[in-house]
Amino acid sequence: MATNGDVEAKRSFMDAFFEELDGKIDFLPDLRASGRKDEALMLCCLYLDGLGNWLATEQGTTRNFCTALMNHGGEEVLQLVLPHLLAEKLPWKGAPTGASTLKKTLTELPRYEALSQAGLLASVAKDTPEDHLKWLESEIWRGAIANVVHTRIRSLNVHYLGSAGDLSFSNTTYLGQNLPEIDFAMLMRALRRIAEHARKTSTETNKWFGLI
Repeated sequence: MATNGDVEAKRSFMDAFFEELDGKIDFLPDLRASGRKDEALMLCCLYLDGLGNWLATEQGTTRNFCTALMNHGGEEVLQLVLPHLLAEKLPWKGAPTGASTLKKTLTELPRYEALSQAGLLASVAKDTPEDHLKWLESEIWRGAIANVVHTRIRSLNVHYLGSAGDLSFSNTTYLGQNLPEIDFAMLMRALRRIAEHARKTSTETNKWFGLI
């Protein structure tokens, strides 16, 4: 059984860790301002990766990255789902029997209209069995704009020495409005919120990231 001293020591270690992490995050705008835009963006994505993996250790790294952005990043656009991307990315070989109807339903939704997760599920619910809906809900992150960030920004920077940087969805709307550009500033805001969530969760539970 942990003593009060053990608890305080653990809190001290956690506080020190998150203080250091905050310092690393605070450095990124300065790094970018010095002309190292690719490096600043890459480190931002790597910190998102690391926080995502700590917050949801039971999932794959891509899913962890997306889940962290969607659930704790605080940017609505990153939570939105692109139906045709979802139809393309879903692991259909592992889908419930008869899911070809669901695939057809997704591809019939407007190509250039993003939906909230709840909105997408509601759009297909009428013609979709309950077990198919539950499967879709568990895999919906694959069609989220957060996953586009992973593919077009995070992975290109980590594996291919840089990316175009900002993401623009000029042809896509949400509730009749054009989607905002996804840039370094937005990802930094999301990163700070996720780091704060991780710190708060650790402090409140006295467990690393609420899990360990």
